[in-house]
Amino acid sequence: MVEQWLDPRVSQRLQQVLQLSTAPATMSEFWQLAEKEYLGIPENKEFMEQVRAGKAVIAETDEDTGYSLALPDGSNPKVECAGDALGTALLRHVDIVHARCPHCGEKMQIKIEGKRVVNASLPSIVFWMGGSAKTGIVMLEGKDIPEDPVCYHIHLFPNRDHLAAWLQAKSDEFGFTVSLNDIVELWVQLLYNR
Repeated sequence: MVEQWLDPRVSQRLQQVLQLSTAPATMSEFWQLAEKEYLGIPENKEFMEQVRAGKAVIAETDEDTGYSLALPDGSNPKVECAGDALGTALLRHVDIVHARCPHCGEKMQIKIEGKRVVNASLPSIVFWMGGSAKTGIVMLEGKDIPEDPVCYHIHLFPNRDHLAAWLQAKSDEFGFTVSLNDIVELWVQLLYNR
């Protein structure tokens, strides 16, 4: 995979949301900082172990965000974004990710086994991670959170054309895109190469 430089606005948003010591300049630097500084926090590490053991799901929600999992126990938890769905599936080693295109609602399905994608309903699925110009902080349940959470900007699209059409309607959206296989490879590096 070719090194991808991050838009400075994306770098600053990632630094703010994950409380990183510096704003990452590249995707590789982001994953290294996330591993060291975010997953290095004992509470976060403990939670990831609960997910790995099948006792938790990353960012489970009651809201219909367009992302859910089909778990081996028959449950179908909804999650906040594409990153949460893929991260949970990769930690648990066997899950099916269900996603809807945020542009048109087209359904996608991705089967994860072990540390890889074994089947995707479309070979052209791409991952988008971005943000918007909104940078304010709001208080929710006693915690400072971004007024425009990063999960609002982490999506799967059937292909780059769907992403381009979605971006046309989002004048303040910025970010980066990678293929499904590349984002899975990055997740595996983050979760297992420590």
